[in-house]
Amino acid sequence: MRDQRSKSALLFPVGMVVMGVLALAWAVGSGPSEAQQGAIYNCPQPGRWAISVWTGDDATDTGQAFATCAGGVAAAYYLDPDTQAWSRWFAGRPEVSDLNTLNDMQGVLTLGRAAAPTPTATPAATAIAPSGGRMAFLTDRDGNFEIYVMSIDGTGQTNLTNNPASEASPHWSPDGSKIAFTSDRDGDTEIYVMNADGSNVTKLTNNAWEDDCCASWSPDGSKIAFISNRDFPNDEIFVMNADGTGQTQLTHGEVFLSSYAWSPDGSKIAFNAYPEDGSLDIFVINADGTGRTRLTSHPAADWLGDWSPDGTKIAFWSYRAATRDVWVMDADGSNQTNLSNTYDMELGPVWSPDGSKIAYDRAAEIYVMNADGSGQTPLTSDSAMNSVCGWSPDGSKIAFVSQRDFHGDDRDYTGREIYVWEDTEREIYVMNADGSDVKRLTNNYVWEGCPAWQP
Repeated sequence: MRDQRSKSALLFPVGMVVMGVLALAWAVGSGPSEAQQGAIYNCPQPGRWAISVWTGDDATDTGQAFATCAGGVAAAYYLDPDTQAWSRWFAGRPEVSDLNTLNDMQGVLTLGRAAAPTPTATPAATAIAPSGGRMAFLTDRDGNFEIYVMSIDGTGQTNLTNNPASEASPHWSPDGSKIAFTSDRDGDTEIYVMNADGSNVTKLTNNAWEDDCCASWSPDGSKIAFISNRDFPNDEIFVMNADGTGQTQLTHGEVFLSSYAWSPDGSKIAFNAYPEDGSLDIFVINADGTGRTRLTSHPAADWLGDWSPDGTKIAFWSYRAATRDVWVMDADGSNQTNLSNTYDMELGPVWSPDGSKIAYDRAAEIYVMNADGSGQTPLTSDSAMNSVCGWSPDGSKIAFVSQRDFHGDDRDYTGREIYVWEDTEREIYVMNADGSDVKRLTNNYVWEGCPAWQP
């Protein structure tokens, strides 16, 4: 199952995932106005990305832009229609971006999750047996982002955080007794932990003017990894003991570190970063910070997906075949193989608990295939955006989010309709692993995040 955290999933200025999309508009060449920068900083749904069109002051120039709430800094990227060069508004000042083409970024533009994480990405789903337990999820039903829990049939929906601040990125401890999360309740973004019933909230990090986010427990529950911009302007992976002591920086000098995932045995952490000489690639590092190794090295962007349950393989998605496909490689980076190999856009691979199948998103629908790429089968089939979140531990069910009860008409700069989740309805569903018996668990006509299943 997917278990990764996305730094692109979060920004809480004094505002993974809190997820959603922020649309921007400003005059070409002038950069965002003070008010527009304020809108970026407020970032109502960090972790989501938006592509938008704007018109210059003379109503003649148009261009493309997207924004993210990432790394504690609101970064807005825009394409100058005359020079065709991407620039970045970084903490209010323009800088040259490492992102060169729209194609390099479509994995972010279309979904932008950690977990998701894919994000989230995301952020990632942890699992419980279908016979019992609860799901934790993010929702803005109260006007701000709160962490809720519910039974796996959708009953008993309860606000755990119940705070006027914004919360994000809930992640269960391996024993299911605690939830690590991110909050800006003290004025800056920090990591907190609480009991599974919302009691005993404890602040684990405390760094004024810096942002810590996207916590993920080690498989044995003794450590918590997170992403921080303490080494400004870089986003780096840190690790600490489960009680917040022993905070240690693992990565150094990474550019646009976006997501990461513990290996199933807890010995390594895979992560995405931009190396100095290329596009987005996948790296791995030992849990003590040694042995940083680059696993992919290709001009196209490679997005981290999911470790196989036995830790021998890593699923990811890539543009290297002229379209976005789901790939798999050995844990050392060898034997990189295109599994999906279609002309559709595919992303977000999630291994089944027994390692025999992979669920993934394909052209806004959810598919499943065998671990070798055979038997590609659609599980959903409608005109809305659907995205897989995670498997139940016995592999019998799949949780997902969908806009099937709402469909927007967002369009890109060419006028073509695009699937972008904005501040609109997105609900949580569950279905059998074969796509049957789809059940809607939330029904609030608000934005609901990918559920994390309680162990």
